[in-house]
Amino acid sequence: MRRSLFLVLPLITLLAAQSASSQNFWQKANESAHFTSFWNGRSEEIYGLNSRLYQSFDQGSNWILFDSLSGEHSFAIDSNGVMYVGTATKLMRSLDTGVSWTDLSFRGCTSLEIHDGSLYAAADSGLYRTSDQGLNWTHLYTSSVPITLIAFSSNGDIFLRQGGSLMRAHNGSPTFSEVYRTNYTITGIAFIPPRDIYLSIAKDVGGNLDHSTNGGDSFDAAGLGFGSTPMNGIVVGDSNRLYVLGAVQDQQDQTKFTDGYAFVWKDAITPISDISSGLPHTDARVLALAPHGRLIASTDSGIYRSQRSVVEVPQLLTAGAVLSVYPNPFRSSTMLRLALDRPTHTQIIIYDMLGRVVARPFDGLLTSGEHEIPVGGFQTSSGHYFCRVRTTSSEATLMINRLQ
Repeated sequence: MRRSLFLVLPLITLLAAQSASSQNFWQKANESAHFTSFWNGRSEEIYGLNSRLYQSFDQGSNWILFDSLSGEHSFAIDSNGVMYVGTATKLMRSLDTGVSWTDLSFRGCTSLEIHDGSLYAAADSGLYRTSDQGLNWTHLYTSSVPITLIAFSSNGDIFLRQGGSLMRAHNGSPTFSEVYRTNYTITGIAFIPPRDIYLSIAKDVGGNLDHSTNGGDSFDAAGLGFGSTPMNGIVVGDSNRLYVLGAVQDQQDQTKFTDGYAFVWKDAITPISDISSGLPHTDARVLALAPHGRLIASTDSGIYRSQRSVVEVPQLLTAGAVLSVYPNPFRSSTMLRLALDRPTHTQIIIYDMLGRVVARPFDGLLTSGEHEIPVGGFQTSSGHYFCRVRTTSSEATLMINRLQ
């Protein structure tokens, strides 16, 4: 099964977006794409799911239709790059980044998660685990209620979302028990070590944020929630700051942010900060952390991302240097410019839009400092390509365009 190609929009450059909206926290990445879930790959790629699986190499500006499956419910990728896609009728595995797929004969898959090298899969009959890429399965939990979220706390406790119920099993325990129930929808779960858990809740009108300080033994409303916009996701950034989608009210000082759909809230003492500047006044459906620590949101008006990282991402590129390819577009050859803060083994690989390797311009040791390396001249047709730079501890990908 080969991957098919679908390019949503032409490339939107970061510098242009920043100069047009430097005062905004958010910038538009793509006005046509809409997704219900996001996942990060091993380097800079992002995967988005909306009944079909899509892939982006440029922080959400362009999206490629990744495979020919339809009706996907879930996706997972492990540290070795092994991919899993679950549908209502099958669970597929790829060992070659999506070029070919194997049916694992696992039916009714509703949720997938990787933890400690094992794949956890939810089916109509409960929760299963495999530690050998799907050859053998262990049945961990029996239930007829669909599991739509699998999450792991810092101490290894397993949490499952089943309708309005949150189930928990302690690390190593085969017994699950209900620790939270709501008549509404749990849209996200976030863990702050050692024992804090936050749940974002979407109600029929408005939403709420519920909080546990004891690892899920009990939950209390955190006092946040307002208006007609539901809480549609929650993630944790640096310094244990929470980033949540939703129009909110701080009940402590009655400050209302009726125009915003995103805010950051650190703890019970620090007040809410409205960071919705740049987001459209339409419902934001999904919130996630993209590669390099940016927030990414899927809204009714398309894909938006934060203009800066909200987590510290270690990388070898020096702060004052720009990783770039010039000229771009090019006809016969072009030059990659990069800077390293220490010597490291470096690979430069060129991929086509189907993810196939078409050239390997460099593979060797580079010293610290600035470098210019020719990456053009590969014998192939005109079109869009991806140039990936891979060092010992980081990767970066740029889109390049070869002309006739």
